[in-house]
Amino acid sequence: MRSLLTLHLRQAVRGLRRNPTFTIAVLLTLALAIGANTAVFSVVNGVLINPMPYPEPESLVDVLTQAPGAPNAPGASGGITNMPESASMYVTYAENNQSFESLGVFQPFPLNVAIADTSEQIRGVAISPGVLESLRVPPMLGRAFTDADYHAGGPDAVILGWGYWQRRFGGDPSVVGRTLTNDTRSLKVVGVMPQSFRVVTVDPEVLIPLWFDRTTLTLVFFQYDMVARLKPGVTLGQASADLKRLTYLWGGAWPMPPGYDRGPRPFDSWRFASLARPLKDRVVGGVASVLWLLMATIGIVMLIACANVANLLLARAEGRQQEFAVRTALGAGRGRLI
Repeated sequence: MRSLLTLHLRQAVRGLRRNPTFTIAVLLTLALAIGANTAVFSVVNGVLINPMPYPEPESLVDVLTQAPGAPNAPGASGGITNMPESASMYVTYAENNQSFESLGVFQPFPLNVAIADTSEQIRGVAISPGVLESLRVPPMLGRAFTDADYHAGGPDAVILGWGYWQRRFGGDPSVVGRTLTNDTRSLKVVGVMPQSFRVVTVDPEVLIPLWFDRTTLTLVFFQYDMVARLKPGVTLGQASADLKRLTYLWGGAWPMPPGYDRGPRPFDSWRFASLARPLKDRVVGGVASVLWLLMATIGIVMLIACANVANLLLARAEGRQQEFAVRTALGAGRGRLI
């Protein structure tokens, strides 16, 4: 059987060599179609099918806060459909929720750092307790932030992103324990994150701890993004109902900044409501329909390429009728001919 297969393969190769124009046409047609499909599928797989490099990503949620009664907001119908959260929101939600294993806020910002005689501005992300716990991605070197890092007067710790660690430190594993200088502060490197790590949609060069002094918090200053992980068995609907309860609780628990106090519940007319949606919706954004359409289009191109190759083979078969007749006369069956 193996010798027969070898014979067929040798004959096929000889046939291709005798018809170089046909062979090149078929190979180019298939190569272009397969290459285009492979490239587009790589994008679709990374963006739509597997966009979040976290354990159990289906449990991760994005907290979306709306204020349909907010005045002077953009949009024909008024209101705010997607706004950041405040520090007091984070404290209220983290301490009183019934739906989340963990919940945290983060804020990207530029950070000026100096190492030896070199200074540069890098991409930093400040993270509160609950962010790394929700994403479930531990550092590949060193440690994560501890409770001591999240307190005033605690150590000035920093965790490096994989890209910055490679670019600035050459992937040196002994980087843990070294220091960066930010203005007049010394930041001690306590860990390095793995290569695929992102804070939702942000690829951080460094992470720093974000902590809040409860005595200074007010209702306002909406500047943080929130991420959370659902408890086992909790649905998005249950989490959203819990968040609506927490939003109302928040509205009466914190004051306005000095000089802006407008009563015990100054934001009631804004009709604040926080909702839970899959984190994947935020990561993918509005590109899903475009990418699926592109994938469908390139799939049609692949079908057209296959049809063109089939037509070439049929045309070539027309010129081999005498050969097939001889083979049939010599006892070749239909399977052999095909």
